[in-house]
This record gives sequence, C-alpha cells and structure tokens, in this order.
Amino acid sequence: MESFLAMDALLPVKREVGEGGETIYTWQGSVKYSLLALARGAFASQILSGEALFDCIRDLQLRSGLPHSRLARHASHGLALFCDDLMSPADAQVFFRSTLPQIARLALNLPALLQSQSQQIGDLGAEKDRPEMALRLLRKQHAGMVLLRQELVASLLACSFLCLFPSENRREEDLGIINFDTLFAGVYERGERNENKLRCILHYFDRVCNTMPQGSVSFERKVLPKKKDQEKEVHDGAFWRSSQAPLCPITLLEKGFIEDDGRDCLQVDFANRLLGGGALAVGCVQEEIRFMINPELIAGMLFIPAMADNESIEVVGAERYSSYEGYGPTFRFKGDFSDSTPRDTWGRRQTHIIAIDALPKPGEKQFQSPLMLRELVKAYCGFLDPCSTEGEPGATDNGGDAMDIADESPCCVENKELCDGVVLGITSNGNGTGATTDIKTTVGIATGNWGCGVFGGNLELKSLLQWLAASQAGRPYMLYFSFQDPRAKRLQEVADWILQEQWCVGELWSILLEYGEQGQFHVNLFDWIMPHPGTKLHYSQHYHKAR
Repeated sequence: MESFLAMDALLPVKREVGEGGETIYTWQGSVKYSLLALARGAFASQILSGEALFDCIRDLQLRSGLPHSRLARHASHGLALFCDDLMSPADAQVFFRSTLPQIARLALNLPALLQSQSQQIGDLGAEKDRPEMALRLLRKQHAGMVLLRQELVASLLACSFLCLFPSENRREEDLGIINFDTLFAGVYERGERNENKLRCILHYFDRVCNTMPQGSVSFERKVLPKKKDQEKEVHDGAFWRSSQAPLCPITLLEKGFIEDDGRDCLQVDFANRLLGGGALAVGCVQEEIRFMINPELIAGMLFIPAMADNESIEVVGAERYSSYEGYGPTFRFKGDFSDSTPRDTWGRRQTHIIAIDALPKPGEKQFQSPLMLRELVKAYCGFLDPCSTEGEPGATDNGGDAMDIADESPCCVENKELCDGVVLGITSNGNGTGATTDIKTTVGIATGNWGCGVFGGNLELKSLLQWLAASQAGRPYMLYFSFQDPRAKRLQEVADWILQEQWCVGELWSILLEYGEQGQFHVNLFDWIMPHPGTKLHYSQHYHKAR
C-alpha cells in the first residue's frame, strides 16, 4: 500500500475514494479548463509559437500549484528555437493545429485511463484487480511488475511533454526527471542532437494520435537477494569458481545494431542506474537513443527508482516508432519505423529490453575481485530467465524475504506462454554447490560494449563477464555488437579458442581473477589469456599447467 500512496504524490491528478470504495482520479478544475482549451485547437488556445507554448506550460504548472522555477532555465529558448526556426512552416502548422491539441486530449484522458487500469489488466488475462501489476513505485529490493496499456503510456508521456508531473518528491524516492523541460532546453544548449531527439518524440505522438496501439508494455524490477544461510550463492565468488556450466557460443558482429539484428534476443540497454539516463536531458548514447526510438520506455522513468547493484529492469513490449542514424552529436531522426514484432497473449510486442548499469569510471579497480563480481552479478540478474525454479537465485517479496522469481513474476510458471524460454531447473554438480545449470531457454543475448564508452570500462573484461553471465543463465548464445570498436577485434578469436579448449564458467572466472591479482595491466587481457603464436607459452601459463 505504501508504494501506491507514494505514487499518488508523483502523479499530476488527484486520487480520491468514492462512496462505493472505488478509486476516482480527477484533474484540478483550473488545470482541466486549460487542457480543454488546448485540446480544442489553435483557434481556441491561440498557441501558435514556441514562446506561446512555453507560456502555456508555465501556466499549467502554476494552476497545478507547481513552482514554475522548476522548469529548466533554457526551456523557453529551446521551444522557441525548435517550433519557430527549426521546424518547417508546414510542420509547425501540423504541430500546433493537430498534434498539440491531440497531446492535450491524451493528457485529459489520464484520470479515466488510470481508473480503468485494473479492468484492463483483467482483460489481458491476468487475475482481475491484481494490485501488484497496477501503476505504482517499483521500489528497490522489491521484485515486481507494472503492466500498462499503450494508451495509458501515451497519456503519461503527454503529461511529461506538458511538464505536468510534480518534481519535489522525486529526488527523495531516488527518481530521475520525467518532465520534458530539460529536453526542450537541450535544443538550445546542445543543438542538433536534442532537436532530433524531440523530432522522435513528436513523431511518436503523431503515430499514436493517428492510430492508437491496443497492446501493452510491462516494466519489471528483477532482484537477486543474498541468501544468508547458503554457503555458495551468486554474490560469492566461490559460486562462480565452482561452476561447471558450459560457455555458450559467441558471435561477434562488427556491423549492425542490437535493436535490428538482435530482435529475437534479450536486448541489453547499457543503462544508467537511473533508468533512461539522460534521455530527457542532453545524453545521446546507446540508452538515450533507444529511449527516443522506443519512447514508451520513458514511462518507466516515472515510477522506477534507481537500480541497486543486485537489480536489473526488464521491459517487454515497448514498440519502436522511429528510424535513425548516427550516435552522440551525429544522432539524426530519419523518419518512420513500422514495428512488425509479434505480440504475446498480453498484447506486448515480443521485444525484451534489459537495463543493466555498469560501474562508472572504475579505473584499474575494475580488475579487483569485488568489482568484477559486482558486474558479473549485475549482468546475471539481467540475463536470468524470469521463469526460475527451485534452487535458482530468487527475488524478494514485499517483506524482503528470499523467494523464487517464479512465485513473484506473473509471466512465469502459470503463464508459460509469456516466457522467453523454458526453464528445466538447476541440478547439483555432485558436491552440493548447485553451480551446474540445466537451464534451457530459446532466447539468446544481444549485447555489446556495455559500460565501455563514457563509463570507462575495459572492453575485454566486460565482454568476458557478460559471456560468463549469459552462460551461467543458460542462454543458448550471445551476439556481441562491437560497433566497429577496434578493442573487440580479437573477441571472436579468444572465444573460439576458449570454446575449443572446453573451458567452463568456473575456469574462465578463475582466469579473470588471476589476471586481476597479477596486476599486469600493461598486458592486454586477451593477450594474457591466449597462447603466443607457435608456442605453448602465455602469460597465464602457470594456471594452465595447473589445469
């Protein structure tokens, strides 16, 4: 119940309980009046410029009781620049006369959509009025899922565009920004990258206002708690050293993109600890770009606090609306994208996006055992199939006790058609450690240079840690998109040699530990692992002799 009460303070509408005990959401009268005027079109609202739109947003904030000083400093300049100079006259006319009024109508519909959410969840095949799937805070260390219809997501994003969400309580809940004023300001401050991000957003609104999608999107916090009474578990290096799990095949792809060529895989979001990172600010790297071409991901930023070290976020069903090119300052919106990904029985596009945050700026410390273990557990939490069974690391219930993810997640045992694979379980390796997996899942991992850009991670190390996590999680293969980074050129050679040598998870993990302990970081990790050409000698020779 606490999460629902906290959520009320983060929504722009008022929540009341009716005479029959039903929940009623309403807009404050003066806010509703302004939204109705905006929804009637430019003739009624007289909003035909970026400056007028900013004044409207500031007026909505004042009518809501929100201090207008909370708006980003250059939001007015950004809106004026975008609407009055960067948009063509024809596009500006469409925006002010059609798109903007429809955005206002989406916002007006928020109370009705919130009230009908429970019934909609029942219609999707879940247990009716199931409270743990309703819109609420997905707090840290509490595994759970929120399931939203795409129409409700569109309404929430319309409120973000109009900067209607209160912001004063977000920091104390460890939540990032959700209103679009910082995105508007970035058009003025950072130029083309934010201009094109905003073009993606407006294209999304054009699409959904023209034809509202009738599916749903789920947001799930996955947790791997520590089990105090278990000798060897995933937070303990001994678990990984003793693992006999086979390493899955790797395919290195120098060209291509995770969202295009990894469509049948669990797709990794190189995330910030705050979901979305700088998507609504000036960031424009892998995570932020994904949030622009799949804007429904932004809705999770409203109610998902920052991730802890043993957590990940999985989003299923976020539809893609835009094509693009470039990266960072060269990012450009390139028009419409028609997403043909099939839907599951809940109406979710079968696109699984997993957000895992790497350690920022770890330096040489990233080769120390605790930091490597942190990254390994983080990736494993993301890659683990949600349909876990007895013996697999679990999640926590609302009381914080360890429990199987299968008991918590609504897309598991009793709804196997919603899973991305089939889990057969965990078998013991004969010495009681339970570190040999007998998991079978049909879905591979599509990933790449996780945490190896601005976060400063070592690509060789991060690629191998992800490989370990994918293999231990029972994934059948891993696609590694290098984006032509020269540091990844030897990954395929190294992986093929390791597979030829038939190493298991425990052996590769031990090699990484040894590299960190030796501290010979002037030697490339791949060079350190591989034998020298024409000889049997290599830097880790003494370890291999022990094998």
